[in-house]
Amino acid sequence: RYAGEMYEGKHTPLIDKQLFDKVQIVIVRRGHPMKTDKEPKAFCGLLRCGECGMGITAEEQKGHTYYRCTKKSAARCSQPFVREEILAADLSEILTHYAMPEDWTQGLLALADQDEKDSSKTTTTLVHGLRERISVFNAKIDRLTDLFVEQDIDRETYLAKKRGLMSDKKSVEEIIAKSKRGSGVWLEPMREWIKDASLLDGIAKSDDLLSKKLSLQKIFGSNLKLKDKKVEKIPK
Repeated sequence: RYAGEMYEGKHTPLIDKQLFDKVQIVIVRRGHPMKTDKEPKAFCGLLRCGECGMGITAEEQKGHTYYRCTKKSAARCSQPFVREEILAADLSEILTHYAMPEDWTQGLLALADQDEKDSSKTTTTLVHGLRERISVFNAKIDRLTDLFVEQDIDRETYLAKKRGLMSDKKSVEEIIAKSKRGSGVWLEPMREWIKDASLLDGIAKSDDLLSKKLSLQKIFGSNLKLKDKKVEKIPK
């Protein structure tokens, strides 16, 4: 539970759901429901004070949530409070500037699919050529062994030439392995970025404050500052 809303946990549960439900029933029957003393505020940890650089905290007054500088700096800070709904509107406006238009989304995803196909073809061609080189090395090593067995070359020459061929063969094998791993390795992060950017407009228009916070952290990291009730931004 975060800010009054339930989210799916990704951790491994300590107990199974059936036992958890039984415990909750017992707690309710005993009349001692478990409550947290204070609900976490959605935008805490997102901003810093634009005047003194200290963190921004939140508190409730008369049914409203207000954000303010912690004023923990030795220097005097004159920054005022700002209500959560005003801050949320400002942050939503910022998000809309980074939202990707739908036609861009479809176009970029299509380009990513095409790049994946092209990359796969290029890698297949490269690997095929490299495997042919390995076959040549194997044939040379076999021929070298035959020459040694037939005593056409001495042992020292045989070992030196074999070491060289084995080294070259290993280098080619490593290139093949890297080519397979590196083929289109950037595509999934690219698709994830496109997906994130395409969702920003919907997140900006929603009332989901936590989603706003997470999206803003991806774009700005710790570079958001609050000064004179307005958000100052420097994207990563």
